[in-house]
Parts: sequence; C-alpha cells; structure tokens
Amino acid sequence: LLHPDKQEQNTDSVDPLPVIRYAISVCKNAGRSAQCKIRYEGPESLQYVQIGSTELTQILVNLLTNAAHAIGMSGNTRREVIVSASTRRDHIEFTVADTGGGIPSEILEKIGTPFFSTKTDEIIGSHA
Repeated sequence: LLHPDKQEQNTDSVDPLPVIRYAISVCKNAGRSAQCKIRYEGPESLQYVQIGSTELTQILVNLLTNAAHAIGMSGNTRREVIVSASTRRDHIEFTVADTGGGIPSEILEKIGTPFFSTKTDEIIGSHA
C-alpha cells in the first residue's frame, strides 16, 4: 500500500502506471519461460505515490518474477499473472495475483524467515 502524494509532485513521487508497465515489460522473459501472460488490470490513470520509481520497479519486478516462477512450477493450464491497482481513500492498493498452485500451509508459516526460499539452486542462480 502506498499513499498518494497529497502535495505537489517532488522527486520522491512517481506516477505508478508507467512503472507498472515498465515492470511488466522487464518480466516478459520470465513470463515467456513460465509460458504465462503478465498483464495490468486497472484504471488508466492513478494518483502519484510517494516512492521512488526505482524502488517501486524493484518491488514489482520481484513480485512479478516470483509469480511467474510459481506458475512455471505448477501444473495449472490457465497461466496468468495480473497486476492491478485501485485508489482507496488515502492510498493506492497494488495487487499481484497469479494462477499458480498456491502456498502450502507448512511453507506459509515460514514466509518472512530470513533467507527462507522455496526456489531451487537452478532458479536462484547459486552454485555449489
């Protein structure tokens, strides 16, 4: 959740829509590898948010890449990642949803633990 900029635009404010579109374009190869489509669903105009474009891009690229990897590991035939955004009273809500298999409860409990990952060495690029 990011709060819209209520003041005049400054260097720490960004129009999130071009950043969303850019992040989707950066993740096209991850989507292609997972044989899934990554798309935006939401309004064509959003309020500026108080975050740098680099930080917002990093957040979105990480979420989109993780979602594409999750779909790639699932057997689901509907393969899609959807980024959506909506304006609430005092903030903009971003959602990244995928049609992957979901997270098993035993793994869900571990999310947030430092260095925890469900990715194999091949996916995260580490070498033994």
